[in-house]
Amino acid sequence: MAYKVVQAFVDLKDGDKEYRVGDVYEGTDETRIEELVSTESKGRHESLKGKSLIELDGESVKVKTPKKTKK
Repeated sequence: MAYKVVQAFVDLKDGDKEYRVGDVYEGTDETRIEELVSTESKGRHESLKGKSLIELDGESVKVKTPKKTKK
């Protein structure tokens, strides 16, 4: 699943990676994704309290199917 950033933030748990609104969130850790989607404010800067930082983009990953070969 793809997640997009809806609130700019610096991910202190990922080497201080900076995310801006509209970026694709690149993390794969489900626990971390839940923390960023949540509106819980534990440990967040005052300006980020009560807000989700990322949300599901709605775009699905397209998987290429192999072409059929003629026998």
